[in-house]
Order: sequence, then C-alpha cells, then structure tokens
Amino acid sequence: MRTTYLGAAQRQGKSHPQSPPLHLHFDQSESFYVRQGKVGTTSGWDAHDEAWTQERGVHEIVPWEPHR
Repeated sequence: MRTTYLGAAQRQGKSHPQSPPLHLHFDQSESFYVRQGKVGTTSGWDAHDEAWTQERGVHEIVPWEPHR
C-alpha cells in the first residue's frame, strides 16, 4: 500500500482522521520507507514516539509489537 499525505495532513500527526489506533498484528510484520519528509510512529508496550526520515532506511514493525 502506498500512502501520500499532502498539505494540512502533513501537520496533523496523530490527530489526522486516517491515523490508526494503537494496535498489533499477530502473524505479520509491517514495513515502510519514507521517501520524503518525515513520519512519526508510536510503538512498543511503553508507547515510544519516534520520527522516521529517508536517511533511516526501511523500518520494520515486527509481530506482537503495538504500534500506530
């Protein structure tokens, strides 16, 4: 799946209507790569916030790791 956010959506972060709730996957991992700008994630049982940029490469969220 490819998602592109433009304009005001770039500044809404977690309050954006398409922002998913904190959840986890039992049998699959989720990977993404930031091509431009940055994207934030909340992950782990301690709900750690982190920002991702193109320089950080591919990020994988493993099964059983809570994230949004």
